[in-house]
Parts: sequence; structure tokens; C-alpha cells
Amino acid sequence: MNYLWSLPKASRIWSNFATRGVLDGWQISGIASYVSGAPQQIQLSVKTSTNITGGGDGARVVLTCDPMHNAPHTFSSWFNPNCVEAPIAGSIGTTANPTGTQVSTGTGVWSPKVNFYLPGHTNFDTALFKNWPLESKAVMQLRVETYNTFNHTQFNQVNDTATFQNANQAPTNTQTAGNFGQMSGAENPRFMQLALRISF
Repeated sequence: MNYLWSLPKASRIWSNFATRGVLDGWQISGIASYVSGAPQQIQLSVKTSTNITGGGDGARVVLTCDPMHNAPHTFSSWFNPNCVEAPIAGSIGTTANPTGTQVSTGTGVWSPKVNFYLPGHTNFDTALFKNWPLESKAVMQLRVETYNTFNHTQFNQVNDTATFQNANQAPTNTQTAGNFGQMSGAENPRFMQLALRISF
């Protein structure tokens, strides 16, 4: 939502040089936005050189549950890392396992393209203007502009790479990245800028 509001002139109630110069000519504008989180896929890192897929590409983690269901949604644990297990080498699309379900337990499935959603954010960009009319129809304007006006910390990235020692039968192959599922980035802090311009 964007808006622009010219504040009422105080000189309509009390007109003199001071009120016209100080209290008249104010405007406020801004953009208020709410953005939902973008979809993300959990990445996979295997420390050994095991060929998981037989073709060297397309390997994905195995999910035993929905990482976003009842997830803590905290700084240290945005989604449930316990839902993520290591894939099994050669278990994708074999004759015995054509659907790619997890061979070891029969409960897990190869993860879809979207595993979780990043945090959304609410942001306010605001500008305050003061206009002074000059001679010859010129206007001098003082602008005070802020981005992320309320300086609210909003995280926008999550460490989404699960690290395993090798491609093995889960759950014996434990995920080893200590920061897996933690927040790893944030939106910009509040920025402020001043400008003075003359329009004629």
C-alpha cells in the first residue's frame, strides 16, 4: 500500500508569518508492505564422494515428515531438522524401488522441490516533506526519508544445507551441520536520508 497525505494547514486556524512558515506545507508519504516468505528447498552435502543417483546429479534429502509442521520458527530452528535424513546411494528409480521411496525404513520419501518457506516480512518506508513557497512560483522542499522506518529486524535467509558423512541408511547417518535450520541473513536496517531541493 502506498499513500501521500498533505497535512491540513494550521494557518487556516491561526494565520501569521510563523504558522505559515513552520506549520504549513507538510506532507507525509510512504509504502507499507507485507511479503510472504519465498519457497525453498533443502540442499544436500555429502562429505564422501559417494555417487548417490548413479548419474552424478539430482540428489535430494529424504524427508520423514513435513519440516514446517509444528516447527519452532525461532532464530536457531526455523524448521524441524529432525525430518531430514540422508539418501541411500542408488535408491532412486531402481526396479525394486521405482518411486524413489526410502529403502531402509519405507517411511521416508524423496523431498519435493519445495521443503519449507522463508520468513515473510513487514516493512514501512516513510517520507516527510516540508514545502516553502518562494518567489516566482518556486518551491523549496526539505525531505526526510526513512527505509525500514521502525528498524525492525527481519530475517530472510536460513541455513538450508544438510551435511552428512556419506550416503547411508538413515537414521544411522546423522546430520552434522550444527547451524542447519538456523537463520543466516536479515533485511537491511533502517536507512535515513535528507534532501533539499528547489522546484521552479
